[in-house]
Amino acid sequence: MPLQHLHLHVRDRPLSEQFQAAWFGMIVQRRGSEIGFMTDARKFLPTLMQDPSRAAPPDSFHFGFRLESAAELRADP
Repeated sequence: MPLQHLHLHVRDRPLSEQFQAAWFGMIVQRRGSEIGFMTDARKFLPTLMQDPSRAAPPDSFHFGFRLESAAELRADP
């Protein structure tokens, strides 16, 4: 079952949107005053919630990507 949605709290939503666009090819689908929904060609839906708090995520929080090679990791977006 492929991951379809990820909800993230971010301190700087515009900067986070730029990062998602540059590195993962995401585009903004819909944007509100405190939340933004992005998507990609696979219809993956990351949600970015503006959250100025500096609360640390739990130690176990992570996500991963499978790449074909180490060179792909070092390539520019």
